[in-house]
Amino acid sequence: MAHAPDDFPAGDAASSPWPPALDSLPAALIARLAAVRLLCLDVDGVLSDGGLYFLEEDQAAGSTRWALRFSVRDGVGIKRLQASGIQVAILSEGSLPAGQARARTLGITHAYFGLRDKVAQFSALCATLSVSDRETAFMGDELSDLPLLRRVGLSATVADAVSAVKREVNYTTQRRGGDGAVRELCELILAAQERTPGSNSPKINSGPIHK
Repeated sequence: MAHAPDDFPAGDAASSPWPPALDSLPAALIARLAAVRLLCLDVDGVLSDGGLYFLEEDQAAGSTRWALRFSVRDGVGIKRLQASGIQVAILSEGSLPAGQARARTLGITHAYFGLRDKVAQFSALCATLSVSDRETAFMGDELSDLPLLRRVGLSATVADAVSAVKREVNYTTQRRGGDGAVRELCELILAAQERTPGSNSPKINSGPIHK
């Protein structure tokens, strides 16, 4: 599903209310938010701030250990979505041991790492959970995320995403990746569904973490 340029562009996080008031959003965007039953997230630049923090290098083993930075606020938003019956999934191209650990701490059981084709995994997940494209959302920040962003019912990105991504999504957050962007989207989904009659999402199946 192709999208027109930003239904709602990024605001000034320093001066704008956060999360944004639902009434400040276009009706078409609120309808997309209200339909979400499955939220898929990238890790690098979305759940994390996009940085790699050097830990150590094991020259004998030929390996290097890196750390990622995550937001506690984002974690709270994810847990709030899960409590409402909305499924949250991770779709990442990287192997990311830190991302896998974060998924476990948040109880994200549909967490897929080292993906070569996010769209294929997304399709398989939708079939498993019996959700339609219209009932899905994806937040990504890079050019490689565009095929999936064009497919989902609600496409979103972070304030510091590349311009080519911002031009195509339905919503760009006020917050940067790894600094509340996911929380912002979670709160808007919850607010839209609380306001829209009949949009309460039934609980759907969970599954194992995939590496």
